[in-house]
Amino acid sequence: IRHPERGLISPSVFVPVAERTGLIRPLSDQMMRQAVPLMQDARLQKHFGDDFTLSVNLSPTQLHDPNLADQILQILKTADADPRRLKIELTETAVMADPNVAIHLIHRLRKQGIAIALDDFGSGYSSLAYIRNLPLDQLKIDRSLVSGLDHDNEKRAILEMILTLCERLELDVVAEGIETEAELGCLLGMGAHYGQGFLFSRPQAVDDLLKAVPASGLLQSADAGEEVR
Repeated sequence: IRHPERGLISPSVFVPVAERTGLIRPLSDQMMRQAVPLMQDARLQKHFGDDFTLSVNLSPTQLHDPNLADQILQILKTADADPRRLKIELTETAVMADPNVAIHLIHRLRKQGIAIALDDFGSGYSSLAYIRNLPLDQLKIDRSLVSGLDHDNEKRAILEMILTLCERLELDVVAEGIETEAELGCLLGMGAHYGQGFLFSRPQAVDDLLKAVPASGLLQSADAGEEVR
């Protein structure tokens, strides 16, 4: 959200306020209704081709809405958007707070072709054991495990275990919060294939993104196939 006086306000600031005030559901619904039609934007499809997908974060409070899956599918239908180009991101803490509800939602959405990512992994429960029981498509490693990686042997050891496990489970892994060349170098050295963070780009409007990222596509716009967000 861009405030006219305060500038760009981080989701970490306004999302908790929206949750406390009960505004998170209408806010998230409005956000998705504005974002999903971008999947059909001819400029983006021409610029990025098959690489272009849309990722949407869900708030933990939304998981308890029994109509959530129907609402998401209805928004896709209204926009005539392909569900296979949508990825829903759920935080690790939200999933583990009520695993049964989360797993039911995940199965419902994946059945329609929507991909599911577990976001902020490493910020909460950090249990590698439960990953194999979740029907996931992608795991996103929290910034707390990436920051300062180049001079922290313990973090490197943890990340190596996560990458090895996900490779065996055939899960894509995205390292979040990459801000330095040193952090990127360590991740590439460990075999990571996808990353996001301010090193690549800060949040941008669509028009600015089209100017900044080469038309060859997001996945091809950086060395070794880093995912630029």
